[in-house]
Amino acid sequence: MEFFGKHRLVPHPEMGPKGIQSVEVDVVRATNTVLLMYGVEGAGTLLLPAYERERRDNLWHGSCFELFVKPESRGYVEYNFAPLEAWNAYSFVDWRMGRRAYQPDAEPRIVDSRTDARKDTFPGRYDLDVVISPDFLELSPARASIAAILQEEDGTMSYWALAHPPGEPNFHHPDCFVARLP
Repeated sequence: MEFFGKHRLVPHPEMGPKGIQSVEVDVVRATNTVLLMYGVEGAGTLLLPAYERERRDNLWHGSCFELFVKPESRGYVEYNFAPLEAWNAYSFVDWRMGRRAYQPDAEPRIVDSRTDARKDTFPGRYDLDVVISPDFLELSPARASIAAILQEEDGTMSYWALAHPPGEPNFHHPDCFVARLP
């Protein structure tokens, strides 16, 4: 599966949603950026934090959208994006080992659909658009994983990805890295 293009994420079979219907992401490469457009259908029960524009740890404890990029050599990079504009990025030397802050060439720019012309589509649909610098493309050839953790108002947590390994949700698992970054 190619990294660039439209992807439908699948919920983890044992930890799926209650009210959320689907999650898609469209990945587009522009001249000096990469755009990830995450879309959630049936967002009426979605719990969305109101983070300021900041670099923040532990975003995955609530609704959070993620991107992982693993070059053919060891290690990988993880990006986290959360409503309204919080983000973080980490590098790992191996599977969940040696985590440290990763500094992209430019901070991601995040647009929450509740704050632009699409605000009338919520709660039926929620979108989070993320513009990131293409420096991670220097890791190619690589494998990538696109994921989302979504929390609903009743506390339900659902885990969405291109693919899931057996067992509990684990976006760091090698089985999740199914998209090819040329």
